[in-house]
Amino acid sequence: MPSAKACHGRRSRPGQPERVKSRCERHGGGDGACRQRPVRGQLADGIRQFGDDVRGDLRELWRRLVFSLLAGNDDDHLRNHGFLMRRSGHRSLSPAYDLNPVPQMDRAQTPKTAVTEEQEAPSVAVALDAAPRFGLRPAEAKPILREVLAAVVDWRQTARRLRLSKGSVAAYASAFEHSFLEEATGLVG
Repeated sequence: MPSAKACHGRRSRPGQPERVKSRCERHGGGDGACRQRPVRGQLADGIRQFGDDVRGDLRELWRRLVFSLLAGNDDDHLRNHGFLMRRSGHRSLSPAYDLNPVPQMDRAQTPKTAVTEEQEAPSVAVALDAAPRFGLRPAEAKPILREVLAAVVDWRQTARRLRLSKGSVAAYASAFEHSFLEEATGLVG
């Protein structure tokens, strides 16, 4: 996964307070790697090359993509996707972490990680179109989308069951009730 190597840090001079510098800081980002927007499809390519359970991890990566869109998780940068070494040269996707619904007022314009290199703006349709890159046929992707949609649509009931305050529910409503949810509902029929 070439983009992961681009983020490796290096320590400052000996005897000085330690500060990790990214390759982009050290080299001024002149090679273009530091200016490119990270792409989930590149993670899928890395799983294909180094994965231990390629099919399972690709499905899970696509599920997380759909969840991030539907749950308003716009902080989905590549550092939120870890890998565990299973055997020499083979890795598996780590359990999901740092998935946070973000209300509209706090949300960035677009998620930090694009679905594809060609993507202008994220959408559920873009995710469905990209499903083959994640090893999924449309007939396999739609049930996953349907399952994630059912879980996210039910967020208010879950919030009540967890006894979240009315203020918290109101504050997070825009994280779960937005155009991607409507789009997904229309796409799964």
